[in-house]
Amino acid sequence: MAITLALLVGFMVPVLMSVFCVVIARHLYPRGSRLTPGLAGAIAAIAIPLLVVLTLRNTPALHAGLGPSGPWVSIVLFATSSLIAPVALIWLRIRYWKTP
Repeated sequence: MAITLALLVGFMVPVLMSVFCVVIARHLYPRGSRLTPGLAGAIAAIAIPLLVVLTLRNTPALHAGLGPSGPWVSIVLFATSSLIAPVALIWLRIRYWKTP
């Protein structure tokens, strides 16, 4: 039961982060340049965790080395890797798009 709840929460995090990326783009980026950051952030929030899971799955030594805690580690990596996209959007806004 606990693994099922962890999986549900783990799969909800990337979806919430993709919505959060669109909200970040809407509120932090100027008019005319909101579509690209919002779309890129939403895609990255879902694609990066999928790449992490595929990497874990296609690496037998790493997958076997995790042992019985493997599913928990996979869920945590899946959820935390979706945080990269919103943080990158905020960092890019602060770094490159300074308003006068």
